[in-house]
Amino acid sequence: MTEAGEQFGETTPYGTALIKVAQTENRLGQAERELCGQAATNTLLPIRRFLEGDMKTIQAEADVRVAQAEFDKQSEITKLLLEGIQTAHNNQLKCLRDFVEAQMSFYAQAHQLMADLQRELSGCMCYADVSVRSPIRLCSLGIQADTRNDLLISQRGLVLAPP
Repeated sequence: MTEAGEQFGETTPYGTALIKVAQTENRLGQAERELCGQAATNTLLPIRRFLEGDMKTIQAEADVRVAQAEFDKQSEITKLLLEGIQTAHNNQLKCLRDFVEAQMSFYAQAHQLMADLQRELSGCMCYADVSVRSPIRLCSLGIQADTRNDLLISQRGLVLAPP
């Protein structure tokens, strides 16, 4: 999109709009990559560690309980592990909350970027001057376009006829 904007020219409103959209999409992509990195670090890795570590330990403890000769000894160890599960669950819950918070931040950032882009794109209209054949940025001249009636209105309220 940047390449297309540059081909249309940075001096044309359409080219400028294409470049701005491309830049915004690039920033959104970077924000998404950051979200993915945070999700991997703050959510997936702790869950993987839990599954590879604590879950194997809990399963091993369940196997040991089956052995009658070790029942009393393993019963106490199992009680301690069960108390540790609540801590593990609390830690996983914190990781999930962090993930949701990261998503909220990403979507708030995405919303703000898109709202800014929308304001930029809708705040300026171009009108081609037939005699000069060059676009005029109406918003920078303080002129508003009334597209329903095909009129241009200056800051002083004067109605300008379209070219």
